[in-house]
Amino acid sequence: MSKLHFTTKHANAATVKRDWYVVDGTNQTVGRLCAKIAAVLRGKNKAYYTPHVDCGDYIIVINADKVVFSGNKMEEKIYINYSGYPGGKKEEIAKDLLKRRPEAVPDHHHRSPRRPRQSERVRTAEPTDRLQRVAPAADRRP
Repeated sequence: MSKLHFTTKHANAATVKRDWYVVDGTNQTVGRLCAKIAAVLRGKNKAYYTPHVDCGDYIIVINADKVVFSGNKMEEKIYINYSGYPGGKKEEIAKDLLKRRPEAVPDHHHRSPRRPRQSERVRTAEPTDRLQRVAPAADRRP
């Protein structure tokens, strides 16, 4: 065989190596942060990226409550959730969603059949002020 003959390596479930990444959301624009997270979840940062194989990595997002929106999106951007039932449409502006569930904001992925598995590989760390408000288990016992 000639030394000039190269073959393309395709990934499969046995050859995929998954790494862990920690992403800091402090002062990051939401859309740009989500685009970077989605690329790593799909595995596009790897040399052996194969579109039909799930070869993405695990991601931990810290300080998700400190992301920023450009322009007036904090007051104008509407997140819509629809249950599938008549009258089941719920709308919430970005400011209220960020206050109520900060881990839900950087949760935008590429829409594909592999999306549910990719969503399982994203973790959002609890904000530090929430952890301080919860009393330790030893203090809560009677």
